[in-house]
Amino acid sequence: MARSSLREDDPTRIGRFRLTARLGAGGMGVVYLGEAKDTGQVAVKVVRPEVDEDPEFRARFRREVALLTRVRGTCTVRVIEADTESTSPFLVTEYADGPSLSEHVKTRGPLDQDMLRGLATGLAEALVAIHEAGVVHRDLKPGNVLLSRTGPKVIDFGIAQAMDGTVLTRTGAVLGSPGFLAPEQVRGTPGQATDIFAWGLTVAYAASGRAPFGTGPAEVLPYRVLHDSPYIADVPDDLRPLVEAAVARDPEARPTAQDLLTRLTQRTDVRGAVDVSAAADDMTPTQLVLSEYWHAPEPITTPSLHDARPSSRRRSPLPYLAGAAALAVAIGAGTSYALANSGHSSSAAKTATGQTSAAAALPSITFGNYTGRKPSAIVMNDADGGGTIQEIHWTSWTATGAEGQGQFGTSATRITLSAPAGGRFTRMGQTEGDNTIIESYPDNDWPAAASPATAACTVPTSTQLLAAWHAATAATRTSWADPSTTITGYTGTTCWQDWIVTDMLGTGDGEVIFSWSTGALHLIPEADLQQFSDIVCKAPTAPKNWKDPDTGPAIC
Repeated sequence: MARSSLREDDPTRIGRFRLTARLGAGGMGVVYLGEAKDTGQVAVKVVRPEVDEDPEFRARFRREVALLTRVRGTCTVRVIEADTESTSPFLVTEYADGPSLSEHVKTRGPLDQDMLRGLATGLAEALVAIHEAGVVHRDLKPGNVLLSRTGPKVIDFGIAQAMDGTVLTRTGAVLGSPGFLAPEQVRGTPGQATDIFAWGLTVAYAASGRAPFGTGPAEVLPYRVLHDSPYIADVPDDLRPLVEAAVARDPEARPTAQDLLTRLTQRTDVRGAVDVSAAADDMTPTQLVLSEYWHAPEPITTPSLHDARPSSRRRSPLPYLAGAAALAVAIGAGTSYALANSGHSSSAAKTATGQTSAAAALPSITFGNYTGRKPSAIVMNDADGGGTIQEIHWTSWTATGAEGQGQFGTSATRITLSAPAGGRFTRMGQTEGDNTIIESYPDNDWPAAASPATAACTVPTSTQLLAAWHAATAATRTSWADPSTTITGYTGTTCWQDWIVTDMLGTGDGEVIFSWSTGALHLIPEADLQQFSDIVCKAPTAPKNWKDPDTGPAIC
């Protein structure tokens, strides 16, 4: 995990632990590096003062501590101490000194075959421990896997669910990371098999270095999970059968965590470089595999903010900075780079920060599959904690900067884009309350995808919609109309973001819903109406007539 210096307003001690550095920050709290005489280095998670009085956050934090305490495995972090009732609640766990899997892959590339085998085994062992404790993690992904010196470590039980029915989520809410959801998780019915699906996706990501369901707006990725197959072609032959089984659409068809671990730790799979018979008495099967295949990952260094040398590698997000002075320093330092359509570092011409051509047009944004102006949503990468800034309203958009406001979870967020180069913005400031995160491209991998604003929505022609209707499966068409129905065209078509609502023409009538996904027009199955409704009903910018309780297509 990347370290940064303590800020002036950070505590220097929590309980008996002396704090020495920051490890990360999120909407719920800040994670520090701490130490005590009898524990050595530890990770100390402290709930933010602005949320510790919120009963929901308090309850969620208590539940995370309770779940972590129940889980005991070689490849999960161990709870050392916790205080959930004080005015500054905190959780102390063992410190896994290493980058996250997402940081490592983005910086060093895919894991080699030995490390991949160790990763697959360690994650399977972690899931065995998690599931034996009666817990579903629900958010296993590359950003929640640390690569320590001794093996992978699964972290972040913030949205885990106890199988005894303890749930702290709103009805209909889908929790998790869009590109690493299981089909049943999208439908709102996660179980232990959900973690197995995520295991397969995480191993596939580590093997290829690419997101198994690609990148794109948060509302598009769940659609792909339901209808497309993940990319697993780069998984080695010895692991591919297990990964294929793990990503089966039917949860009942997937292996259990114990099935995976048994297959991965069979003695015939452990090479003769270690004396298995001699080590077996002192080591678990997982430890045997890790001792043979795992090696400590190379450290990832983060250059200084004031280091203006160009870098071909992506770096971890910059630490939280407070106040306008820090914002000015971060934006005023370094070198700007043009954004690349692929989302990777570009070797395009670089210019001094803030320098723009006299004839420069209004800048655009390029990230994920979206290139254009004024997106209505921005999807953050795993390295930035994931999540989506939604319902963005841009108050200014000029050749030198843009200002807007949106929602990041429950927090109102101000967004500042600046330092254009090559006609594209290269820096982003995200302000929540008094905290500002400054992120730059390609120094930090801040953008994953975007959704175009309503104004960018293009209404398809009746011919295009008819072609998409005929391209859909018979089952999808039948979910909207009787098989004997003849559709000749569409009328009254409206669109918003990636959704299209239109009226059928022909021997039948009624509204149907299409969407743009992976650059093509798709008829959505009627079963996906709930997903459509969840997005539309919560978005103030969605067409009001779509939400009408009597005539609107959304079920609000």
